[in-house]
Order: sequence, then structure tokens, then C-alpha cells
Amino acid sequence: MTRTMSARPPAATRPTLVTPAFVAVTLAALAYFVADGVLIPAVPRYVQGPLGAGDVAVGLVVGAFSLSAFFLRPWAGGLGDRWGRRPLMLAGAAVFVVSVAGYGLAPSPEALAGLRLLTGAGEAFFFVGALTAVADLAPAERRGEAMSLASLSLYVGIGVGPLLGELAIDRFGFAAAWLVAAAAGLVAVALALAVPDTRPDDDPAPAVPGAGHTLVHRAGLLPGLVLLAGILGMAGFLTFVPLYALEVGLGGSRGVLLLFAAVVVGIRSVGARIPDRLGPARATRAALALSAAGLASVPGASAAPTLVLSAKSGELHEGRLILRGVGARASYLTGAGSSGTVTAKRLHRRVFLPGRPATATLHVAGHRGGDEPTFRLSRPRYKAARQTVSYRAKPINDKGLPGAGARTAAIAQARAFADSTLTVIPHKTLAAGNWDEGNECRAYINNQMGPGPYKELNVTHYSAWDTDSWKITPQTDNPQTTWAELNDTLYWEDVGGFLRGCSTTVNMTVQAPTGSPVYGTVSVNVTWPWGGDPASTCTVSAGFRCDRADEGGNIMWRVWNAE
Repeated sequence: MTRTMSARPPAATRPTLVTPAFVAVTLAALAYFVADGVLIPAVPRYVQGPLGAGDVAVGLVVGAFSLSAFFLRPWAGGLGDRWGRRPLMLAGAAVFVVSVAGYGLAPSPEALAGLRLLTGAGEAFFFVGALTAVADLAPAERRGEAMSLASLSLYVGIGVGPLLGELAIDRFGFAAAWLVAAAAGLVAVALALAVPDTRPDDDPAPAVPGAGHTLVHRAGLLPGLVLLAGILGMAGFLTFVPLYALEVGLGGSRGVLLLFAAVVVGIRSVGARIPDRLGPARATRAALALSAAGLASVPGASAAPTLVLSAKSGELHEGRLILRGVGARASYLTGAGSSGTVTAKRLHRRVFLPGRPATATLHVAGHRGGDEPTFRLSRPRYKAARQTVSYRAKPINDKGLPGAGARTAAIAQARAFADSTLTVIPHKTLAAGNWDEGNECRAYINNQMGPGPYKELNVTHYSAWDTDSWKITPQTDNPQTTWAELNDTLYWEDVGGFLRGCSTTVNMTVQAPTGSPVYGTVSVNVTWPWGGDPASTCTVSAGFRCDRADEGGNIMWRVWNAE
């Protein structure tokens, strides 16, 4: 019996994907997106912090980047077809570096938004150049895998960049964050120099007018809209998660973004062939459903509460803050504005997570508001039977609050104190210049002195507690004007330091526009101690009177002739 054996055909060899050119493109993209990732937490925090703007300004400044990138990408694609992909990458990274170097010089959100437009232009060039280079280098049957692998640079940048950015901000300030981003951008420029011309040899000639070529193919509209919907959700997440993370007491967004990037990188590394196996439609539906579910769950993240603890007496002893006469229940306040009481032991467990210190301000009865010492607290020990709680306490000498260290030392020398209240913020460190942590002393004074000789209110002296960390000195609608004409209004505002009260006093003369004669004086004080109620007084010399006429929840004084 004769057996006939047939040879098995050799397995088809898969074309090579990871070539030196492919590695050069992805490494350059990695450096660029790390630089871009540094800006994710830095820009929103800079707009709300040093520039003093709100959420709308944050959205506009961050969104300006996307505006220029959106409109310039189609044009950049045409330039890439004519000049090649490397020039786009080099120009884009260079524009990025130049624009970011100017962030620290921006005096307003509007100026920063202009620089963000320039950054978006750089992103349009670099992104299009890198993406088309990857498409050029990928074999047709491995294009989905190539896109998944190359896009890892984006998400590694989203993970690593915010980590570097927030570390730079926390230790050295915003200028360090801009420097780190610019340095990473320069690395991208250097790596892009190694990228060869990747345009295919059989690339068709540019279309001529009337040839019937269109930039936007009808079949691409629906996939493009689907992609846009997914990107909008991620854009909103990346814009506001740096601020929301601080709001819920995380101390920064780097952990959130690092986890986010790690999940994406893990799935795309292990499942790089999923789009090729499932098909684009099924893979897209699954991805969008998971993204929507994740975004919908973000508002459910709750902040650890602020702890408010009252004590009948206490002392500082050998680095420990000891409170006595503490009840079994303590008060709390959440970021959403809800409040209540709960067992003190349980509340301490929520406020002090393992390895995470808290920041607290001690309000001692009888001490002037604004003099409250601030501590870094850890190792809480609650003894319900003795109604005692103690903490490892380290005084904070904050440069943004002159004299705070001296007052803390004075209370430490006194050792014992009477009735007190301890306000504890979880996982939060005291940031110099963080103006929105204390009470706000805001006031307006309106000149109603008429008829008779024309009189102006002229500011001669302005003072505040030295712990007030943010101030608007008295002015009218013209920031350079410190006097109020007839029917004009002076306004000013002070904000107390971290968990502190505020106080401000403004002295004015009533005089003719020429500077003489001086008819009288006016002095207005606004004081709002922490844990108390705001109060204001207006003192005038003979011949004048002050009437309280608050508007919109703000303190308003009107000054009149006494006749």
C-alpha cells in the first residue's frame, strides 16, 4: 500500500510593521503628547488661579486650542501631500514650543486664549504629519493595528504629561510647567528630524480643478460625526477634570489621568487587533457605549467631607494637637453644600485616608479673626470615652500669608487654649496665593453728596488684615480711579486666607476736585470673622451721613450731605 503525502503550503508571511521609520514617528509623537499632557492640568488651574477667571473662561481658553486645530487640519493635510510629513511635524512642534513659552507672560485669559490658538495651529500640523506618516508606513492589512499602536503615544502622554505638570506646579510653580512642556516639545522636534519622507512612490498627483475630487467624501460624514461626538466627551473630561479633582479633595488630577491612560494603553496594547477582528462598526459602538457610561459616572464621585470639630479646651504638646471635650458626633460639610452630623470616629476615617495628611485651621475663642494658625495634621487618635482627639500637627508657614508662622508659634508657646473649633480639609495642602479659601469682604460706597459745592470721595488710606491673601483695592469702573464723583461708586474686596476671616478698612476725604478744601472724612470697615457673620460700619465727620442700602447681597453705603 502506497501512501501519498502532499506538502502543506507555507504560511503567508505578515508584512513588517515596526520599522525604524515607524519607531521614529511614534517616539516623536510620544514626546509631543507628553508636552501636550503637561498642559492638561496646568492651563485650567492657571486660568482659575493666577488669572482669577471662572469656569467659562477655562472652557474658552482650553477650547481655543481645538478651534484653530479643527480649521487648520484640512489645510495641513494638503501641505503634507505636497511637502511631506516631516516638515509638518517639525513646524508643528516648533510652533507649540514658541506658544507655550509665552503662557507665563499672558496677563489675562484673553491673551492666553490667543496663545492657545497658536498652540492649536502647531497641533494641527504635528498631528496631521504624524498620523499620515503612520498610515503611509503601515501595510494595508495591518493598518488598524498600526493606528492602535501609534495612538499609544497620545495616551501615554495623557498619563505621563499631567503627572509631570502637576509635580512641577506643586514644587516650583506654573513657570516650571511651561518649561517642562516646552522642553518636551523640543525633544519632539529633535526626534522628528529622524523621520524620512514617507509619502508612497505611487502617490497620485494633486487633483486639478474640475477633476471631480472632493475633500470630504459622503461616505465619511457619518463616521466623522461619530468620532466628533466621542472626542467632544473626552475634551470636556480633560478640560474640567483637573479642577474637579481638586474640588472633590484628590489634591490633583494626575492619578485620575494616569489611570485613564493606563486603561487605554492596556486595551490598545493587548487588543490592538480588535478593530480588525470585530470590524469598525462593532468596535466603535462598544467603545462609545463604555465612554458614555464612564462620563455619566463622573458626577457621582463624591468629595471627602470637611470636618468641623468643636472642643471645650485643648493644647499643643510635643508636636501633637490635643482637643478635649469633644462630643461623640461631629459636623461635616460637603463640596455640594450639604451638611450634617455623624459619629466623630466615622468622620475621621473618611477625612484621613491611609497615608494622606489633612490641612486644618484652629479657631480659638477670643482670638482676632484672621489670626488662626494652620496645621498639617496626621495620625488622628479618637478616644470616645475621654471625649478626646489628638493629631500629629506640623505648623504651616505659608509665604502667601505673612505672619502666619509667627502666630502659630505664639499659640504653640501658650500651649493651652480654651473653647475652640477645628476645621479640617481632607487631602489638601495650603497653596500660597489660593485666594478662594476664606471669607470675602466686599463693599461698595456711592457718592450722593449734592446739591451744594461739588464734592468727591478720595481714597487716602486702605488697610486689611495681613492674612488676607487676595485684594482688589478701592477703585471705580476705571481701574486707575480711586475717587468717586457724584453718583459714582467705589468698590473693593478682600478675601481671607485659607479658612480665615477677612477685614478691610478704607479711609476717604470729602473734598473738591482741585484737592482743596477738604470738607470732611469717611471711613468704612467690613469685617467677617471665620465662623461668624459679616459686619460693616461707616463713620463720617460732621455735616455728612451714611445710609446702608445693600444691593445683590453686597454691602452698599451711600454718603449724603447731612442737610
